[in-house]
Amino acid sequence: MEKSNSFLVAALLLLFSNSLPSLASPPNAVVAPVYLDTTKYLYTVSLGSVRDYLLDLGGHSVWSVCPRHRTHVTFPCKSQQCSLAAASTSSNSGDVSCHGHTCNIRVQNPITGRRAWSELTYTESAFKATNGSRAGKSVTFHNVMSSCAPPHLLMGLPAGSIGCLGLGGSNLDLDFQLTSFN
Repeated sequence: MEKSNSFLVAALLLLFSNSLPSLASPPNAVVAPVYLDTTKYLYTVSLGSVRDYLLDLGGHSVWSVCPRHRTHVTFPCKSQQCSLAAASTSSNSGDVSCHGHTCNIRVQNPITGRRAWSELTYTESAFKATNGSRAGKSVTFHNVMSSCAPPHLLMGLPAGSIGCLGLGGSNLDLDFQLTSFN
């Protein structure tokens, strides 16, 4: 993927001051590098090392293709996490389902429009804390709800992308989750 450095910007996500109780002075905001893929004119954001997600301003969740060699946490259909996912997608009837007693959500590739079932799970998201003028220490959020999607959903995304980062206004999008950490 050709990344344009001239379009490198910082994505500010405001946090509640108590969202990171383990830090001596919790940050009010965090930043992550955002890149323009000049071959597709799409923006990606890096959350940790080589973890590029397509920024999906209308997306309702965070999804990625999970590595085959690693296991991931899944949630039972009657879990609190599955209930949150169902409440988050209530306007899109049928977007939460149980497959073999495991909670699944339907996610969509915003480029191709293809949809697929994906297992609800957790992921980590890494940012830099900021005081508003410069980036500081790394901050990792564990237990960000996401889902493991099938590899065919990566079609059409910028090269190197592992999934989509939704910011579209639901309980499962990243900005809602980061502001909800206690």
